Amino acid sequence: MRISSRTSNGLLTLKHPEKIRLLFMAPYAPNGPDYDMSSYLGAGGYPDYYFEIFNRLKKLKLQVESTSKPYAVTQADGMFDYVFSLFNRMPIRNSEVFVSSYCEYLNIPYLGACPNIRAAAEDKFISKMVAQSLGIPVPQGQIYHYQMSPLRPPLFPGPYFIKDRYGAGSEGLTIENVQEDWSGAKRIVQAIWEQGSDALVEEMVEGIDITVPVIGDKTPRMLGVVHVPSDKPNNILTEDLKLTDPLGYRMYDAPTQLLSTINTDAKRLWNALGPMDYFRLDYRLNPETGVRKFLEFNVCCYISEDGAFGLSSKNKNITADELLAHIISYSLIRQGGWRKYSQRIL
Repeated sequence: MRISSRTSNGLLTLKHPEKIRLLFMAPYAPNGPDYDMSSYLGAGGYPDYYFEIFNRLKKLKLQVESTSKPYAVTQADGMFDYVFSLFNRMPIRNSEVFVSSYCEYLNIPYLGACPNIRAAAEDKFISKMVAQSLGIPVPQGQIYHYQMSPLRPPLFPGPYFIKDRYGAGSEGLTIENVQEDWSGAKRIVQAIWEQGSDALVEEMVEGIDITVPVIGDKTPRMLGVVHVPSDKPNNILTEDLKLTDPLGYRMYDAPTQLLSTINTDAKRLWNALGPMDYFRLDYRLNPETGVRKFLEFNVCCYISEDGAFGLSSKNKNITADELLAHIISYSLIRQGGWRKYSQRIL
């Protein structure tokens, strides 16, 4: 039975979605038996986002069950054909690989990419080292391992931008994360250490933040370039901007040369790391000089209609449902060819 076919706009779509048993997993995802929107006391619209994705999956006519419990994947054997997990963060180290690794053990296809690629994406230092090895320019940076590295100045001058090596969604970032000299930077490094994590100190690159949504296919398909605006000093993206998004996203009218260069970046990363269902490339761009610096790539990132993926898809006349159907279709194709060679070790 063929999993998918092509639509008029060249996207993949599921041929028999009603035959696919899908487990949707995410923090604050709707839980049975009522599947109502989860309550949430923190900042940001996490329950709204996961409730939206849950309903969009159902709209595709998939057999969907939803849970906010990460351990539910351990009970998925024989019950589901596919795991759509947005459990990118949990209060355990390297949490982003938990669900994908367990799905590998159970031999169930899942959203995203292989666990080792997910790990590389979540590590802001390793991902830059990979990019740099592929000829993609990155900011200068130095790692300060938790309570192990000597607190000596980096081998490059300030100003500095200091961040958690593994932080997601600009978590914990404020304007204090930019420091002019090492004395200030060291203070932020120590604050990150107090949270039990490694710190990454980078050169503060002038410019704006752009993000590039990409979907998997025979070759990666770039959906466009999106500007993520900031009203903070140095145009940095702080946690409050990411959580409340008061400025919105907007399409960036990138010059042809920049589009070509970023498309080459995406293909180089893809060829080196392997296929990914969908991902996002983040850059710091100086609009005046055209100089770009790669910041990170994200797998299983935000895919709501109001984010970069939604905006860039709409700009190409792709609906949110078409995008979601393509991602799942490609994901199943990506993982179907070698499954018969897998063998569980007991």
